[in-house]
Amino acid sequence: MPGAASRPLVTSPTCWPIRYTALASEATVVIEVKTRSSVDYGHPFDAITPRKLARLRRLAGEWRAAHDGPPARLRIDIIGVVARRDGISLDHLRAVG
Repeated sequence: MPGAASRPLVTSPTCWPIRYTALASEATVVIEVKTRSSVDYGHPFDAITPRKLARLRRLAGEWRAAHDGPPARLRIDIIGVVARRDGISLDHLRAVG
């Protein structure tokens, strides 16, 4: 993933750190990755509750305040990974918040 970081970029006492960002032509993208070994207890996207999304928006705002420069638009994407014994599936939701 070009421009991705493998270390937290922002840490907040009330939120988890942002671990991945990417630069798209129109925006800086904050990426949340959720992984499961099966969908027995739901899809990885099910873990993104309105409360977690609100926290991610707040943390993305903190990240924006700490990093000057274009592009000014911020986008939040969610990647869901299901890693089963028979293979891996990946789903990508763009611009969720």
